[in-house]
Amino acid sequence: IYLMAMTTKTPAHTFHIPVMGLAFTIDSPVRVAHYGISSVISIIDDDIVEKMNSFYSRKFHFAYENISVKMEDYRARRITAYLNTVNRIVNQKFESFKQELAKNKELLDNYIQMLPNRSDLKKGLQQLTGQKEYLFEHIKSFLDRHLSAGNIDVNIMTKVDREQYNALGVLIEDGSDAVSALKAYADSDLFNSSVVFSAGMNPRLYNFLETCRAFDINENGSFTKKIIVKVSDYRSALIQGKYLAKKGIWISEFRIESGLNCGGHAFATDGYLMGPILEEFKQKKQELILSLFELYKPVQESKSGIKLTNPPPMIFSAQGGIGTSGEDAFLHQYYH
Repeated sequence: IYLMAMTTKTPAHTFHIPVMGLAFTIDSPVRVAHYGISSVISIIDDDIVEKMNSFYSRKFHFAYENISVKMEDYRARRITAYLNTVNRIVNQKFESFKQELAKNKELLDNYIQMLPNRSDLKKGLQQLTGQKEYLFEHIKSFLDRHLSAGNIDVNIMTKVDREQYNALGVLIEDGSDAVSALKAYADSDLFNSSVVFSAGMNPRLYNFLETCRAFDINENGSFTKKIIVKVSDYRSALIQGKYLAKKGIWISEFRIESGLNCGGHAFATDGYLMGPILEEFKQKKQELILSLFELYKPVQESKSGIKLTNPPPMIFSAQGGIGTSGEDAFLHQYYH
């Protein structure tokens, strides 16, 4: 009965690995996505991205084409190529990992121990492995239906947005750092993935986002590519959410960081700690969702022709200073 009730894929883990600098998590999906762990990579430095694409293409024996700085739109092309390489590697490793889990009971038992206790995936696997007869086909079928790879998410620091010029010194239209990175992500093969905007609002970037059809809602009410916005307080979420909603852009997740504890950034805030910030989101979460949906609904319907009756899903997450599973559980149970 329990196995029949599990009909959708839910994330295997309740945490993600955030972006760290330009390169510390540049290849984190290659290392952890097949375990179902989501992570975020920076796509601002195209030189690092190009070197990583060369390295991993050769390591996995993929065809590799050097994208020189002399080529037109080289920055966006480098980023798209690397994201496609990472996506290909993750899909390859994920399929191999599921095969190994189904064949190797010891490996599967170890993986089950990695999963959070309240995980439906963990409960389903425990039920299957607890049966007298261990059947490869049943395990593999269950994993195919319920286990998903971790998301390959990307980070764009919105204020890192210098102009770019071609070899003749002519300004490249839509070629600034942040805009070209967003364009590259939109053109990539990634799906069920998100772009994380951090460091505040950039009108030029958000105006370009309005033209990217990759972020439009699907007929089933979901998104192929989603938007995550990092905020330091409720007011910031409301302002940025309304700005994008009026353009027909839905924010699928607000990722909340304290201005005093957010990975090395220094924000000019009143110095509130995470507790009071999260409490305000807890109290006003539904109000925020409905107010943004009221602005989003007519614009998106005119763009796509899709009639919406309910707001698309919106997640609220906390980032920074979380070190134990107990703290993770507290955030879910108390702050929701």
